[in-house]
Amino acid sequence: PDLRFVTRTFNEKTKRMRSAIDVDAIREVTRALRLAPAWGGRRLVIIDPAEDMNRASQNALLKTLEEPPDGAVLLLISHAPGRLAPTVRSRCRRLDLRPLPEEEVSAFLLAEGHARNEAEASQLAVISKGSPGRAIALAAAGGAEIEGKLVRFLASAVRGDWSAADLKLADEFARPASETAFRVFFELMFDRLAATARAAATGDATGNAAPEPFSGPLGAPHRWAEAWARTREIFDDALAVNLDRKLAILSAGAEVGAAARAG
Repeated sequence: PDLRFVTRTFNEKTKRMRSAIDVDAIREVTRALRLAPAWGGRRLVIIDPAEDMNRASQNALLKTLEEPPDGAVLLLISHAPGRLAPTVRSRCRRLDLRPLPEEEVSAFLLAEGHARNEAEASQLAVISKGSPGRAIALAAAGGAEIEGKLVRFLASAVRGDWSAADLKLADEFARPASETAFRVFFELMFDRLAATARAAATGDATGNAAPEPFSGPLGAPHRWAEAWARTREIFDDALAVNLDRKLAILSAGAEVGAAARAG
């Protein structure tokens, strides 16, 4: 009773996950924190991921962050702190959790039965970027298979030539039942674009999963950064206003292809 876990919830009316942690969820938590602990001397609130809070939710949390009730501990787990409002970040103490070596994540996945074989465990360890929790989530969502489809899709984007398989993939991930796969597809795309921007900036692709299928000179890093930002906008708009998801996937591919062909 002294633990509250806040994340996006399922909307029974739309049969989809909500696009954000809404303000009502945060207000409920702040009200609960004003009550005395049921079992011990502390109450714990975990918001995961914190960047899923919309602006109204973040504003509703500010006073509690600035003046938390006695015995209250709030953990805001964030994979992209830059997406949190500066007023939220300034009221938090930052604790950086470093990625684990890929070999450790791979061994963990095999030992716990989250991967079918060493090849799958190794692939999940790479795309999870050293996070066992993310590796488990990717394994449950079929992340290794989605990653393979993403690479083939991006190869078509680079050529500027959509095949029947690409259109079928866009149809598959655009279905309401494919909400998780749609999100994973875009998250892996963001990771790949970010790594490509870093490789273009440093001239060193070592350790990056990104350059495939972006072979050859990567060109100016700002082009890849812009592609990341534009695909992020496409994804956010698709969730926020329920845009055609097939069109969102193909539009994101077009942005990536333009960056690759710009040189």
